[in-house]
Amino acid sequence: VLSSFLPSEYMAAGGKVAVANTDATRVLPGNAGGPPALSRFGQFDRILVDAPCSSDRHLLRQGAKAFSNWSSGSIKANAERQLDILFCAATLIKPGGRILYCTCALAEAENDGVIKKFLKKHGKAFEVESLVGADADEAAVKGQDESEPATKDIEPESKSQDVKDEVVEVAGGATEEPTPTPSLTVPLEGSKEAAQLLARGDRTEMGVLLLPDRSSYGPMYMSALRRVR
Repeated sequence: VLSSFLPSEYMAAGGKVAVANTDATRVLPGNAGGPPALSRFGQFDRILVDAPCSSDRHLLRQGAKAFSNWSSGSIKANAERQLDILFCAATLIKPGGRILYCTCALAEAENDGVIKKFLKKHGKAFEVESLVGADADEAAVKGQDESEPATKDIEPESKSQDVKDEVVEVAGGATEEPTPTPSLTVPLEGSKEAAQLLARGDRTEMGVLLLPDRSSYGPMYMSALRRVR
């Protein structure tokens, strides 16, 4: 998958991209740097947490057979694992850095629910950033005025573009504090196409949920977290 979007020299030995395999759900108490397989690279500017989830998109495509294996217990188990992975990501992000948490689940427990539990432990160090702001709303309206199709796919950016930030993808006992009110005033930078896509999503308390009835993507949930201290 990575080689489909990144220049071959980035993936070559000694290139800008390194691949590691580790269990991101197991962060030992007091291990502020996360699993050694990841922490050896240092802290990161950006982290994508593409969390394992209920995969409702696949359930819809696979039909009755997939639904026969579905259970409410799997949502709870997924949410616990997702929270552990997010805790791991928190140990690896630089101050000022961003974590993008994503699932293809519909269940609130796997989406906003995970973010709320994360903030109960890390709410003093992290804040939620808006993925959809005034700029995105304006871009969406402009796109409709220009008769751009509502289901327009986003093409990957040119492979020759320089990578400006370090990015890591991780797939892997909170103290009770009141969940802080998220800061939803600073939209993330991005292309006009991305802004139009996100503006078509349903805003949730902690992020955005894209549904296939309004775009060619989804279900896809996203929440952005910035480390502020």
